[in-house]
Amino acid sequence: MLRSFLQKLKFLSNIALGKNERNLALILPSNPTWLLPNADDKLRTKALLSRSKVAVPKTLAVFESSRDFELLEKLLEGEEEFVIKPSQSAGGRGILIVNKDEKGFFIVKNGQAKVRASPALLWEHIEKIIEGCFCTERPRDRAFAEELLRPHPALRCLSPLGLPDIRIIVHFGTPVMAMLRCATRYSKGKANLHEGGIGLGIDLKDGKTTHGVWKDKPVCFHPDTGVPLSGKIIPDWEKIKTLAVAAATATSLNFVGVDITIDALRGPVVLEVNARPGLSIQIANRSGLRPLLGLTEDHEEESRR
Repeated sequence: MLRSFLQKLKFLSNIALGKNERNLALILPSNPTWLLPNADDKLRTKALLSRSKVAVPKTLAVFESSRDFELLEKLLEGEEEFVIKPSQSAGGRGILIVNKDEKGFFIVKNGQAKVRASPALLWEHIEKIIEGCFCTERPRDRAFAEELLRPHPALRCLSPLGLPDIRIIVHFGTPVMAMLRCATRYSKGKANLHEGGIGLGIDLKDGKTTHGVWKDKPVCFHPDTGVPLSGKIIPDWEKIKTLAVAAATATSLNFVGVDITIDALRGPVVLEVNARPGLSIQIANRSGLRPLLGLTEDHEEESRR
């Protein structure tokens, strides 16, 4: 299997989209710089999507300065569980999952062990977010709390340790490629391929999972549970594709990766929009993006200049 996979990768080298070409032939002409905050700032993205009636997680509180400690106190009094996120970070950095038990609060950070936390400790983390500790491009950020989503039962077996999400590449209003990202014990609950999550290609027509990749190698079974990864049907697939296009349209960006999860109660919900989507989706699908995007050799020559 590994040998055939490597042969497929060699074939992909001719049709796969590279980072330089992505930046020069797609992002530069398709996503004007002044529109990039529509995707880079999660709170701004959520506002745009909500205005367009696109389903997003409910925002419970926004923290912008040290004066907002009272908002945290009210949040802890009124909510049993929630997620704290930076508005402008990437790769899952700075995210805390907070649950309330009978004696107080504990944090579950991306699937890791539970750690008890006082309001002061939670506020210390929020202040780090505001000070820009998880945002490399800006000196300050905003923190926010939003509802905690639960994975759809159909996907829970593929990602038992963390919330799975579906990445759909949308190019000028058309979905061109999709994958399901699943958490593992190795990734500490993160559905991120670079952290050790699993990427599963998805057939755009019927929403069925196809090939799996884990730590840059082909995989047929979940490394933690042994569950087969291919042939799984993604629920509400047509709705998910429509939601991805609506999210891309709401941000006015023409080349994006839209991340969607399926909540057990609410159904498909947009988590975020990425104006510089990663290219590992091609490996998960064992197919290149260049032909799907209509890129020619002329574009390749321009990217090398």
